[in-house]
Amino acid sequence: GQAPAWPCSRRPRARFGRLDRLPPSGHCSRIGYMPPISRNEWKRIRALKRKKERRESGRFLVEGARACEELFEAAWPAECVLVAAGARDDPRVAALLDKVQGRCVIYECNDSEMESVSDAVTSQGIVAVTRRKEMPPDSLTEGGHDLLVVLDRVQDPGNVGTILRAADWFGADGVVLGQGCAELLSPKTVRSSAGSLFHVPVWDEVFLPDALSRLRENGHRIVGASVAGLPCP
Repeated sequence: GQAPAWPCSRRPRARFGRLDRLPPSGHCSRIGYMPPISRNEWKRIRALKRKKERRESGRFLVEGARACEELFEAAWPAECVLVAAGARDDPRVAALLDKVQGRCVIYECNDSEMESVSDAVTSQGIVAVTRRKEMPPDSLTEGGHDLLVVLDRVQDPGNVGTILRAADWFGADGVVLGQGCAELLSPKTVRSSAGSLFHVPVWDEVFLPDALSRLRENGHRIVGASVAGLPCP
């Protein structure tokens, strides 16, 4: 049939299609013994549920099989992976553990321990700890960032994550979060992005008047949209 007409010259990325090809239902991880996590390390990981700790350390939690798949697909540095004992029987989790073996430490924990770090209503029993990638403000106007999605005071983390996913799908070169937007590293934002956070450059806590002025001087055309449906100034 006729190819769809996309709103820009870029075609959507087909990367997500591979996630539908799951391992056979009988697949089990080949990983044997997993070391127990120390009390101090467990305390540090649980602290990442607090915004202050995420901001100060730059570390954050990535929950769920799909998000963890995208984390390792993008070659982000993972410090460790936590997996609930029962989740090892899940074919998708088992296949993921086999792929990441040797790339980071894998700890096994019980269900109550997993629930203490999980933010999802129904946990899939796997959480990774990673570190954010800093994007220098000056890099925003460097070459190669032709199509940027800019968010101004979007305070719902689910909406921020969803826009990140859409920007990745439609081939945007980056996303800019202005001051007043929801926290980029919050569990809900990370989960809602479905792994796109690891594939799209993101500048956050940006002072938009200055950034938009520099982008305009750099030759970018600024197009605004308002939820009220009225022309933007």
